[in-house]
Amino acid sequence: MRQSRASWIVALGFLALMMISVPSYADSITLSNANQSGFLGQTFTFSGTYFGQDVAGDVIHWTSATPCLTADPTGCVDDTAFIFGTPGIPGDLFDVLVAFGALPGTYNGQFSLVNDAGDSLATADFSLTVDRSVTETPEPGSLVLMGSGLIGAAGVLRRKLIA
Repeated sequence: MRQSRASWIVALGFLALMMISVPSYADSITLSNANQSGFLGQTFTFSGTYFGQDVAGDVIHWTSATPCLTADPTGCVDDTAFIFGTPGIPGDLFDVLVAFGALPGTYNGQFSLVNDAGDSLATADFSLTVDRSVTETPEPGSLVLMGSGLIGAAGVLRRKLIA
């Protein structure tokens, strides 16, 4: 009787331990600033939080034209912050430097977490809206031409007033 009671207690204890589970997170990523806008020549920093135990790296894929003016479409992307990041802790994930020669417009991409085999574990979409920041200023030659025209017009007006 004692032995069967002890085995019931052990079985119930084991069942109780099985029911208490440690919370686990599926592989996921959330960008806190997924849609950004700025100017040519600017560096955009994307921040967020990711969870995952099998994460071996990241892949950034442009789903539209790329703002990179290099042969590599991700040549203007720096993911050093992700490499040194910690799962579950919010922080910077990657930077995108938009070259001065890039065309103004909206650029769309995906940030993916991958495992050792290169399989995608989780994906987050992001976008950049880029505008020109250059204000056009007249060149010095145009200013000289306009100034000489005004001086000439003032001279003609003066002659007519004197005569």
